[in-house]
Amino acid sequence: MSLPGAVESATPSVPGFDSDTVISAQCAQQCFALGYKFCFRYLSLGPQGTGDLDAREAMNILNAGLALMPVQHVRTSGWSPNQSLGQEDGLNAATNAKGIGFPAGINVWCDLEGVNRSVQPQDVIEYCEAWHQVVNSAGYVPAYMSARARS
Repeated sequence: MSLPGAVESATPSVPGFDSDTVISAQCAQQCFALGYKFCFRYLSLGPQGTGDLDAREAMNILNAGLALMPVQHVRTSGWSPNQSLGQEDGLNAATNAKGIGFPAGINVWCDLEGVNRSVQPQDVIEYCEAWHQVVNSAGYVPAYMSARARS
């Protein structure tokens, strides 16, 4: 099954949100009515589980008029990225996106929050390159997000 809709470029400066919890059809409709235009929902680091995005929830979000973008869960704070983990996580992100019905050509997002501060920059680069290669090979457009602590 493929999700309905079209792959489109994002419009700058439109309001959106991410949710780590399931969004009901009613909630999606309310968010759209409040002016939100897109939603990020989470893919698992392994097989999709309870609370992760599934095809039914994706349809509820899309039917409400919201654009939908998948982002892979972040690991527990203090995690240490490396090449093999990037390959594993990228494979799971691509597999889960495909299982939900996302078409090729959309962004699949990698969340890089909480990386252990003692990790070497090269390890992060190798993780990202491996994740990127696997997700890109599956037909998706890899994208990255990270939050920084504010002081």
